[in-house]
Amino acid sequence: MLPRFGAWRVSASAKTGWARSDCFRAQDLNVLELKVGEQRTPEGLYRLPAGTHRAVFRLEPAAPALPLRRGAPAVVRRALARTQWTALTFRADTATLSNNGASMHCPICLDTWSAVALPAPDPLPGFPAAELVRYSLERWLTGGPGYAAGRLLQDGSSHDADDEYLMTGASALRGLGDYLCAAATPRWYRAFRGDIRRKLAAARDRDLDGDGLIESPHRTGVSGTAQWSTCWFDVISFGWKDAFANAILHGALRRLAAGLQRFGDAAPARELGRWADWLRQNYRPAFWNERTGWLAGWRCREDRLHDHAFLPVNGAAIAEGLLEVAEGRAVLQRLLAEAKRVGMPDAALGLPGNLWHIPDADLADITQGYPLGYYQNGGRTHAQTRHLVMALYRCGLNREADHLLERLCAGFAEARVFGGNQSGVDWRYWDDRPCGYEGLLTDQFGVLEAIYARWGKPAARR
Repeated sequence: MLPRFGAWRVSASAKTGWARSDCFRAQDLNVLELKVGEQRTPEGLYRLPAGTHRAVFRLEPAAPALPLRRGAPAVVRRALARTQWTALTFRADTATLSNNGASMHCPICLDTWSAVALPAPDPLPGFPAAELVRYSLERWLTGGPGYAAGRLLQDGSSHDADDEYLMTGASALRGLGDYLCAAATPRWYRAFRGDIRRKLAAARDRDLDGDGLIESPHRTGVSGTAQWSTCWFDVISFGWKDAFANAILHGALRRLAAGLQRFGDAAPARELGRWADWLRQNYRPAFWNERTGWLAGWRCREDRLHDHAFLPVNGAAIAEGLLEVAEGRAVLQRLLAEAKRVGMPDAALGLPGNLWHIPDADLADITQGYPLGYYQNGGRTHAQTRHLVMALYRCGLNREADHLLERLCAGFAEARVFGGNQSGVDWRYWDDRPCGYEGLLTDQFGVLEAIYARWGKPAARR
């Protein structure tokens, strides 16, 4: 897969022909090499025996078969044709899904990966995309390190990164719940049942005050502390009670309960259901802003709301059922009206995560001093936009959802919003200038969840 340029099928005439993938994070460099005669070693290295080796490689343009119903708009078809395989951001060298081709592994994206991979057709004959989710889940379940994952060292002692980045645990649990419901085998469940129970117990321990919501003791969310985040928006000072992470967690608990029930673990499934009910009961009181009529981003350790008109946060909460449909519909209508009032640009190049400028006091130090529209402070991106689209559909705002989905698809169809490392096109100012750095973010392709849900054939819907 070559971002922006489509996909190629590479084959060799003999077993002596190999493709080798390497990644050099420090240089943001991906390398795909075609090799002849190399032999793999158990250590993950390779050697070239003496002698003459021959193979003929064949490179052919390839396009996926689209699992879309008749009547899907042409722009949706073009978007999925470009991204159906690119969305499976798998690092062959480490055998796990990743944030982008040269990124550290980011299990904070597991909810996106399950949303995109599980309804997708097999990328290779007999090889379901769910296998990519399985590899990534196994890494997280067994303590594999990564960005915002594994063990972190602070003041001479270590702690679980999920205690700091609340959304890592929540997103990974959502991916796990989806996998248990859709693809896991009894054998796999038995093999990882102990790891799953340990992860669930650790997640439950993050409810520090007994209200069903999880909190971070490390990230306080207090203005002026210049802290990083508890959620995916990592340079915004989300902290303590995080509305985004807890919305994802609510969906995770519902799916995990169903998954455990599928494998006959009725008692823990009921316990997860009760936890989800308690979280839902306390979610709205924790984050509702009477002044705006929508949900704030976080409630800090000083018991203050921090509200900058976050679209993905409200979208996730509504899509996951944390507000009643009628109220969710009203919230979405207010946010759409506010987006129009502030002059939010066309969504073809993405949506801002927030409609209002976030002051420096609520940002990590490296993003202070920039205007609205720069990177995570209102920059436009496809990443995390799926939540708003899915919320619109849930509340019956189908016309608005269809329009937004088709405009997001336009950016994909034209290959304007993802590209090579350091191209920066994964984020845009409101005047269309690039302001990202990676060029491609795995979460951008979460939009495919909405494509499959709205236009997918029955087999592609979860």
